[in-house]
Amino acid sequence: MNAPQSFCPLCQRPNQCDATGAGGHCWCFSVQIPATLLDQLSEEQRNTACICRECIIAFAHNQDSAARDSSSTRSPIQLILDSWG
Repeated sequence: MNAPQSFCPLCQRPNQCDATGAGGHCWCFSVQIPATLLDQLSEEQRNTACICRECIIAFAHNQDSAARDSSSTRSPIQLILDSWG
């Protein structure tokens, strides 16, 4: 059975977290997660379960639509994707 930390606290799908694996490093350690998404987590969920890439991308995509209309700077989705290398 999967531990609760292996599921995204927002959508309940697998989050592909590897922080507890042999390497002790998760993909989310190198990604800037928007504060608006983190604000949706309870205190118990913070720093214990990864928000999945799909939720981060969906959030950024929604923000990207608004950013295209109001700014010529790099969009939130592009900033997040850039941070993944």
